Amino acid sequence: TQASVVSLLRQRAQEMPGGSTSLASRYDLTNERIRETTERIRDRERLLATLALFPQAFRTEKGREALSELQAADIPTAADLKSLNAGYDSVTVRYTEKHPEVAKFEARIGEVLERTRVMLQSDVGVLATRLTDQQKTRSDIVQSMTESSISQTVDKEKEANYTFYQTL
Repeated sequence: TQASVVSLLRQRAQEMPGGSTSLASRYDLTNERIRETTERIRDRERLLATLALFPQAFRTEKGREALSELQAADIPTAADLKSLNAGYDSVTVRYTEKHPEVAKFEARIGEVLERTRVMLQSDVGVLATRLTDQQKTRSDIVQSMTESSISQTVDKEKEANYTFYQTL
């Protein structure tokens, strides 16, 4: 499998003299970055799925839970959502769903949710591009490790041939 080949290449790179361990270190670092980027993309896509519930879910329990989740998320609009949601809770206690103040808060929350959706979609696009670049970098590192391994094997063969010819 690819993992076993890469593991063998990492081992050979670590055996090489003079800085070839940097290839293995770069490979490990790139793999960690790929994992982090993939995790962040999944997180953003999950938040986008949550946003898809609105505006229909405003007055449902699921919608309230979704707003709470969005407020707790690591997004720039979380503080705005928290503030607006507190105001919304305040007016829904005093007024019915048809009152203009309730509608005003729903509209303002809807605007923030739309801004959040656009921002998250953009972020997913940027992260997807970054992930592609990281995967290419990893592929380049594996190629370098392969070439180093081949070069090391050729050098060993040349050294063995030289030693053999010296003894003649």
